[in-house]
Amino acid sequence: MKKEHVNLSKEQQTVVDTIEGQLAVISCPGSGKTTLIIERVYHMISSNIDPSNILVVTFTKEAARQMKERYYEKYGPASVMFGTIHSLCYKVLHSSYGLNSENIISQNDAEKVVLEILNKQKIQVGNRLEYSRNMLAEISFVRNSAINYKSHKPDSINPADFCTVFEKYVEYKKAHQKVDYDDMLWMCRNSFRMKPEILQVWKDQYPYILIDEYQDINKVQADIFYMLAGDNGNICVVGDDDQSCYRFRGADSTVFLDFPKHYPDAKVFYLSTNYRSCVKIVKAAKNLIENNQKRYEKKFNVSSTKMGKVLAHLTDTESTNYTIQLIQNLRKHGYQFEDIAILYRVNSQNQVLAGKLMKYNIPFYTTDPIVDYHKDVIFRDIMAYWHIANHSGTNKDLMQILNHPNRFLRKSLFENCSVDRQEILRIARENDLSSNSIDNIMKLFHDLSILESRNPKEFMDFLIFHMDYEQAVIQNSRWCQKDETAQMELLENLREEARSFSSMDDWEQYASYYSEQINESQKKDGICLSTLHSSKGLEWPCVIIIGASSEMYPYKKARSLEDQEEERRLFYVGMTRAKNECHICGTKTNPTPYLYEIGLLKK
Repeated sequence: MKKEHVNLSKEQQTVVDTIEGQLAVISCPGSGKTTLIIERVYHMISSNIDPSNILVVTFTKEAARQMKERYYEKYGPASVMFGTIHSLCYKVLHSSYGLNSENIISQNDAEKVVLEILNKQKIQVGNRLEYSRNMLAEISFVRNSAINYKSHKPDSINPADFCTVFEKYVEYKKAHQKVDYDDMLWMCRNSFRMKPEILQVWKDQYPYILIDEYQDINKVQADIFYMLAGDNGNICVVGDDDQSCYRFRGADSTVFLDFPKHYPDAKVFYLSTNYRSCVKIVKAAKNLIENNQKRYEKKFNVSSTKMGKVLAHLTDTESTNYTIQLIQNLRKHGYQFEDIAILYRVNSQNQVLAGKLMKYNIPFYTTDPIVDYHKDVIFRDIMAYWHIANHSGTNKDLMQILNHPNRFLRKSLFENCSVDRQEILRIARENDLSSNSIDNIMKLFHDLSILESRNPKEFMDFLIFHMDYEQAVIQNSRWCQKDETAQMELLENLREEARSFSSMDDWEQYASYYSEQINESQKKDGICLSTLHSSKGLEWPCVIIIGASSEMYPYKKARSLEDQEEERRLFYVGMTRAKNECHICGTKTNPTPYLYEIGLLKK
């Protein structure tokens, strides 16, 4: 291997040169920690350490792959293990117990199992798929936090349902000889605890351990690493406690904060220079994060002499139209689409935005899949109303809109009837439904007769303002535990979209075209759309954070101090993705309190 010249700062060089013992490296955003890790590995190999004795662990499979490729590209192949904690656990369990890939249950299969459990246990919920995903997230949180599932109080899941599903899910895995990723952690930790001979094999294999993104580790993972390193092993952990934002997965930032307590002789180094962002961005981010209490105190130095921009854009109502105007203005000032990222708190916020970008022919890609808003219940309701009004509706359409809004009609009575006014009235009378229910049926068909002749704009206005459809959206949001504000914005976006079409048929055809275009958005061209979580580790010249309201930042489910501080860290992550400009978009009526902490608004 031939070493290329690398300009390291004094603090970086000190970390690279310190091979033995325990190290905690606290790095600020843009401090070049990936470069540091690669150079440290090279220095270790140059110091006659066998590459196969070096373990480099990072948070995701993709991050491990990129780090390995960067090392190989610069210094050539080496037998260093670049991987995740799960890949390490798999090696241990495969070697000791014969675990193979067929034993591992995928996320998709786990969702199917939970859905089947919900069916068998007759657990009634609104959005079953979303509920099953939330259930699995809560199960993972309990496992990774090493807490008793019976005492856990989930945020969005009925506690009794949670205990039932937890137990049935464990039974299923045992009966089918399956393990999930959380099981692999527990099995590896228990193996190290109960069988010293197995632990010794892996201690001998990896006497040098280097862990990236240590702020996102959980207690079970920490136990594995501490046993592997032993009391006096060579372990180096790198991370930024201010960027710990996976508490909902069981990550515990106090593990990183307590590293010097676990290893009293540990050396603590600070990478305090940001080589990414301009002065104003670093200052604003510093102002924000210093409101957190549980953190390492650190300096914030800036390599750049450019001032940059941090601006708040507050409008009367949250509007994607303003975001489009902002993008167009940035283009006029020389930015390419690839220079811009639009970040948001939850993935549902990209639905309306993606449609607007398509409308204005602005190229984009996403780090997370876009949920096609034409597949949302709102658009399905609109089209079901249209099909029935146009005399092409089926029973499926009738079931879709029967109680949207609530007409207090038992769906089971009408599951097999045709979409015929007289037949529906006959069924209602035969089953002694109230006069109010009969009136609701009469009104529904009267309204449908009016909808038949309306163009898309008139159709939407009549549906919303005369048929009380807004109430249906509110009811469904609460029943399915969806973000009510986001759903109302989606309804308004569809109302605006309707104005672009002369007929309902044209609008329905466009929806099919939109779905095809969404699949194209995975190509990495144009503006990046990303959740704040998925933006971690990435950077752009210009970042736009949208939806900056007091309900979204901090997220409305954040109640405890720990949750509140994690929300602030997440916003900090988003801000520090920006090199030159950071734009924060929200409303005048309820802006995020972070704008006051940053110093962009005065109380």
